[in-house]
Amino acid sequence: MEKATMITVGLSTFNLNDICLYKYTNGVLTVQYLVPNKHTKVRKEMSLKISQDEFKEFKTTVDASHTYPSLFFLINPFSGTGKGVSIFKGIEEYLQCMGVKYAYEITERENHESEIITTRTDIDDFDTIVVGGGDGSLSNVINSSMNRPSNDSRIISPLPCGSGNGIAYSLYHDDNPLTAMCHIVCGKVTRMDGLIVDHLDINKQYYGILEFEVSYLSSIDFASECIRWLGAFRFILWTLWYCVKLMCTKMVVKVKKVKMENFGSCGALCKKCVSGYNENITYDYTKNIATQIINRHTNPDAANAECDGWETLADKSFCIFFLNNCNFGMPGIEFAHNAHRNDGLMDNWILSEKNATRLRFLGFWICAVLNVFVPKYVSGFDYFRSSAMALRLEKEDVFGFDGERLPPGKNFNIYVAPSVYRIRLCTL
Repeated sequence: MEKATMITVGLSTFNLNDICLYKYTNGVLTVQYLVPNKHTKVRKEMSLKISQDEFKEFKTTVDASHTYPSLFFLINPFSGTGKGVSIFKGIEEYLQCMGVKYAYEITERENHESEIITTRTDIDDFDTIVVGGGDGSLSNVINSSMNRPSNDSRIISPLPCGSGNGIAYSLYHDDNPLTAMCHIVCGKVTRMDGLIVDHLDINKQYYGILEFEVSYLSSIDFASECIRWLGAFRFILWTLWYCVKLMCTKMVVKVKKVKMENFGSCGALCKKCVSGYNENITYDYTKNIATQIINRHTNPDAANAECDGWETLADKSFCIFFLNNCNFGMPGIEFAHNAHRNDGLMDNWILSEKNATRLRFLGFWICAVLNVFVPKYVSGFDYFRSSAMALRLEKEDVFGFDGERLPPGKNFNIYVAPSVYRIRLCTL
């Protein structure tokens, strides 16, 4: 059968390029497809009653126009509300019907994802690693993968099953697992920036994608774990408590600021991110990537640091300090409205102690509930863009990096790693 651009099933007509997932059960064909909507793509579903012969013709036509990647799933059954396994079982129906090659493992304990990536010998036989969990699960897989040498970065994509799902939402503009699978099964391989945290006190580097949290925000992430069963609502509830209890962190901050430009909203169809920050940037993935990134910058504590663009912020105590690589921190909640996934920069917004009031915290909480970007509506915040940052704390503190707790420390450097990761996304 010749490849076609359109296909008609019953009374419905589809663009072949839009069709991503399908299954046929009890005479009913269910199709998941993506259609362009401004700067992103949105998922649509269509169910039709058709005969077995009609389905065979449909399958032959669709499969001839697609090349499906082989997938290795890591499913965390403890993330979020604990629905990871049931979500995956629903996805399996599509994969089996479509004939997609896949394998999976269900994690059994904390950091089990890391063990699997480190020890499984056939991991590179699969085109893509799919992480079914939250931002923390994805962080574990990325760190393990980046510390396991390869010829290029492994293609790793999130399947939202956790509490936050900020990375998935920033990529797909949806936290529905079926939307994620549409992008994963039919998306193109594209590049994405990363963040590298250099924990100077223990001489260890960490890889991430989403955000780095300082002061009260990291406290919200970890103190609220006692009500994890509430899902993402736990963050909003805990923020309300901190409207009453203000806390600040004393530190010296050095930053390499970059001119703030508005490239428009980020999404799967974002032209800025498709073109990338720098097409000529290269990495040697057989060697330590973190070291390669760090060596591109002058030591922020060196005497000649200013010559490399480092500057010291005037404020020395902060109530809120957020570093974002993506525009959403969790489903629907915009953490950095100018952030892009592949622009070589991180967006930062801070609230210094001198500007910290309970009224501003209440505004922060209201913005979180309404899913709007805080500094856009609450005064007193400083919002800027940077390529690197250094934090020197007065006292040891706990930090959050992509939802994971870092060992306590006082000295941290954070760098953007432009286009360092590979993901699957329907960018065309």
